[in-house]
Amino acid sequence: MLSRIYSDASTEAERNAQTKLMGEVHRNHPDLYREMKPSEEQLSAAARKYGLKMPTGMPSTALPVLSVAGPLINEAVEQFSRKLFCALFYKHTGQILCQTGGIAMRWFTNLQINADEIDRGIASVTPFGPKLERNAATLDDQFFYRYGVTDTKRMGAFLAFFRQSFAILGVATQEPESLPKLKNGTLLRPFIHSAVE
Repeated sequence: MLSRIYSDASTEAERNAQTKLMGEVHRNHPDLYREMKPSEEQLSAAARKYGLKMPTGMPSTALPVLSVAGPLINEAVEQFSRKLFCALFYKHTGQILCQTGGIAMRWFTNLQINADEIDRGIASVTPFGPKLERNAATLDDQFFYRYGVTDTKRMGAFLAFFRQSFAILGVATQEPESLPKLKNGTLLRPFIHSAVE
């Protein structure tokens, strides 16, 4: 759902698709829908921080902003990030991220991306960007990422973008004690499978 949220839905079709998607979330995941409704304080803070303009004569609740601060959405993004970075780590190192490994991750909303809150220094550790295509058509407008891997292939850094909606930064390593501290980041562990008797 998050990858379908555009910061500037410009066509009627895009706006209708977003309205339909939110209706489906409301029907099928009412707790998540309630969690995503921003409070007055969140709306005011976002308007101040990002220079959002209140529609003339409209209340602040008319701002097209969702809250992603709640536990349900963050748990979903963390689970997705774990899968994504384990897969990218394997693709670019040829190694499965071991159970004792770790992933430092942080995600950014479209407001944060547009406000240039992703540290530009990340470009130096993610110098490569693969060309992603399906049926000879580029997928850059849907998903693209940059990456870098150490010479030992024990650590990799990845920055993935999903449409104009959000981005996720991840550093995966076999030695989690070497992970960088990401501001507002989270430490994830690879999945641990247990035997069933």
